[in-house]
Amino acid sequence: MVSNEIFNIIEKACENIEQNDNQIKSFLPEKNRKERLIQEAKTLIANNNIENLPLLGLLIGVKDLFSVENLDMRCGSNLPYEAFNDILESKVVNTLKKEGALVLGKTVTTEFAYFEQNETKNPINLEHTPGGSSSGSAAAVASDFVPFAFGTQTIGSISRPASFCGVIGFKPTYGRVSAEGVFPFSPTMDHVGSITSDFNTIYKTAPYWIENWNADIDIIDKLIKKCPIFAIPEGKYLEQADKSTLEIFYNTVETIESFGIKVVKFEYFNDILEINSIHKKIVSYEFAKIHNNYKNYHNLYRAKSIELINEGDSISENDYKTLLEKHRFLSNSINIFMEKNSIDFWISPSTVSEAPLWKDGTGSPIMNLPWTHFGLPTISIPITEKFNLLPFGLQIAGKRNFDELLVAISERVSKII
Repeated sequence: MVSNEIFNIIEKACENIEQNDNQIKSFLPEKNRKERLIQEAKTLIANNNIENLPLLGLLIGVKDLFSVENLDMRCGSNLPYEAFNDILESKVVNTLKKEGALVLGKTVTTEFAYFEQNETKNPINLEHTPGGSSSGSAAAVASDFVPFAFGTQTIGSISRPASFCGVIGFKPTYGRVSAEGVFPFSPTMDHVGSITSDFNTIYKTAPYWIENWNADIDIIDKLIKKCPIFAIPEGKYLEQADKSTLEIFYNTVETIESFGIKVVKFEYFNDILEINSIHKKIVSYEFAKIHNNYKNYHNLYRAKSIELINEGDSISENDYKTLLEKHRFLSNSINIFMEKNSIDFWISPSTVSEAPLWKDGTGSPIMNLPWTHFGLPTISIPITEKFNLLPFGLQIAGKRNFDELLVAISERVSKII
């Protein structure tokens, strides 16, 4: 009986993709997708007590930076599959599979998770971008193909597409999620995260892919009852966003305050241009080091990737070490500032603007950059007010390793905005 239910879920999901993903292009094409999934489901059920499979029947999307057994990996590039054959299956993917999840397919990414445009469209409006580089993952969730998809974020590649597509983008604290089996962009800045359709899916899956996840709701409720403080980092950081974005953001803040949530304002990140520069130099240096191992394939790389490699190659090792020292200092400084001022969460717009037209690129990740730089956990949640019928996201950043509290408070905020 259970196997029939799983096979029906697979059948419907594959039909849904076949009928509706031809324009959106959230998943990479795959021959015999349904046959593969049915065989994997049969093996899973035959080798396990189904009562011990809490995620049985959960179909997930996996960004094409993650290695997945029996699925080709090309990282959104023109490189041949064999270039990545030595990468073992992603640890987080393997863990979810052991709990009963099935990988519906690989989701489209930009080349090596950088800015080069791909073919994926925003399912809310096909003329607009879904963002990058976890574009396929966000579009797949927004299209109801899957309730959960893995993504990565080195600047804003989870938060931005989640915002543009009107879904939930969760980037846990740096280091709480294994990046084993994920092709790197910048190991110092890379975060593995998820894009989901709802919070229940986060709660259901988090214990299996986020290390030391504490599902004790009583502890979380006690922390929330202490009346957490939200802070707005005003000044040069917020000024990077468009005026229309800030108008919607402050309207949302007023709604939050009307429910008795305390919101304070600080002139913070006035050194945001320096932070942006340090981040960009670190990721370009590390990107270049990684891709110089693939020099034999550089003729297959797209222009923007080559541009970033050249930029990284121009940075000396000594300068890189100095940049890392500045990064560590800045990351420590925000932790101290939050403790000193009793700040529990930061709130800001998830993006500088609405989703641009597809032809104009994947949009700016600049509103996400500092939180990624500092390794703080973030969630982008959709709000009811929209840009010209396009989604808008509110970005909430929490304290390092307080991911469980961030998820709980974000769920509560999502119900009032």
